[in-house]
Amino acid sequence: MSSVLLISSNPVNQRMTGPGIRYWEMATYLAEKHAVVLLVPGETDLISSKFQIFKTTRKNLKRWLSWADVIVTTGYKFPLDLVFLSQKPLVVDLYAPLPIELLEHHRSSSLSEARLSLAYYLARVRLLLDRGDFFICSHERQRDFWVGMLTAWGRITPELYREDPELKRLIQPVPFGLPAEKPIHTQRVLKGVRKGISASDKVILWGGGLWSWFDPCIVIRAVHEIHRVRSDIKLVFLGKIEDPVPQSYREVLKLSKELGLYDRYVFFTGQWIPYQERQNYLLEADIGISTHFASFESRLAWRTRILDYLWCELPVIATRGDFWGDWIEKEGLGITVDPESVDQMKAAILELVDHPEKVEQCRANLRRVADKFSWPSVLQPLEIFCLNPKQTHSSAFFPKTGKLISFYLRVMYNILRYNGYKKVGSAIFSRCPEFVI
Repeated sequence: MSSVLLISSNPVNQRMTGPGIRYWEMATYLAEKHAVVLLVPGETDLISSKFQIFKTTRKNLKRWLSWADVIVTTGYKFPLDLVFLSQKPLVVDLYAPLPIELLEHHRSSSLSEARLSLAYYLARVRLLLDRGDFFICSHERQRDFWVGMLTAWGRITPELYREDPELKRLIQPVPFGLPAEKPIHTQRVLKGVRKGISASDKVILWGGGLWSWFDPCIVIRAVHEIHRVRSDIKLVFLGKIEDPVPQSYREVLKLSKELGLYDRYVFFTGQWIPYQERQNYLLEADIGISTHFASFESRLAWRTRILDYLWCELPVIATRGDFWGDWIEKEGLGITVDPESVDQMKAAILELVDHPEKVEQCRANLRRVADKFSWPSVLQPLEIFCLNPKQTHSSAFFPKTGKLISFYLRVMYNILRYNGYKKVGSAIFSRCPEFVI
């Protein structure tokens, strides 16, 4: 048994998003065999009988780093110096290829903002790649990407390669998982309850956020085409509408209103559904949806909310080009469509709505593959490392200190370069956790 410290970079609470869910579930599973502490940004309204959970502060970081045998983190939203300088084995969680996500996220931002954001996170990624002892990612495509980064950063040496030519002791896929227990419907939340959605309607569910790389508008346009000939197909978006409203949300809201669909055929919950209640929405839905634009981000992405569709045996319509598009097509879990193809989306929706035999076939396939993605299954590589943690990074104090100082200098340089002298103070204290906690 080891003492495992998990440091989440995202809030963990009743209405948490995918990254928070990942750390809650990792803590829950690892606590079966290990002593586990979970540090989270901000306050939490969750309590576990299996592990302890605390707010991430500098004091708590010092306390629990000295206690831990293993540290697991994505490495963001908290000061990294204490973790970087510690001698404890560190698992770096690379399940999201953040440098690529940022390129997509800032496509409509000013070049100055995009360059500053990318430069900061690249500097931090390099620090994490240098310090990590074991790395986890979401799937083999991502693993290839991160192996390239590790090679370029000098972590894959001739000695290491001769000992481990497959590099499995350095980096392995540990994707997002799904609960081992079956979902149970506890109350009506949509059909016959939500105004505008009758008990006999067919519900298409968008189960996650509306980030800039997604393309929900093709689904809205397909529903608009369908509603001209039938009125029983409704589209529901789960998720919080932030304040201020992001551009991607504004576009979706604007389009649904312009087409006369808002609160008639297209509905928004306006907030994240409590984690323990999400199955009620999923079990009342008829189709799960996930559509994106064609980009390199899509090739590397892992759409976490699709796991909820698998869990609730919900046939999926997804865009081709990412991991899940390939998997859905290969395993017969639903229907895939080309990016931005409204006609294909319309046809896919009608095929699943009007052909119950197709739906039953998809559900049988969903049941068949679900066990491969249960949390106990996907977390095995992490569990093995926690049982026998080993240091693989260079632990000499003075070189590590030099690299940390270099990181701080690079952060300062990039703030000066891209933000201008007048914004230095506010940028330091608002953007960089190293100077905040």
